[in-house]
Amino acid sequence: MREYPKRLEAAGIDKLRLFELSYICKQYRANKRKIERARAGIVDRRKGSGAWHQPDPTGNAAINIAAMPEARRVRMIEQAAAEVAPPSIAEAIIVSACDGVPYEKMRKRPPCGRNQFYTMRMDFFIRLDGMLWESEQRRD
Repeated sequence: MREYPKRLEAAGIDKLRLFELSYICKQYRANKRKIERARAGIVDRRKGSGAWHQPDPTGNAAINIAAMPEARRVRMIEQAAAEVAPPSIAEAIIVSACDGVPYEKMRKRPPCGRNQFYTMRMDFFIRLDGMLWESEQRRD
């Protein structure tokens, strides 16, 4: 990985924090699947219960999706992307940051240049860092 830009350094994001933010983004798709499964009432049970992945309306009602940490992180990622870029570019930022697809290899390129895209992606990581920091401060 190249040296992280001075703009990230000025925002207080060092190399290790950038890796942490990237790791959180890499979990985006798995977290999204987990939320969809919870909405559908599919609850993973332990092996001893004998039933795996069966719809469970009671369990679905018991799961408060808004309180799931996975749902909170998915919302933060989507909100951070929406705040730094227009909708057409925000989706590309999520694909780039979460799936690791570089600008040059995107199937549908965003309507902006490469430098503009990576500047918005950097702003996305700065905004995501701020949102995560705020949520950690509220929990304390």
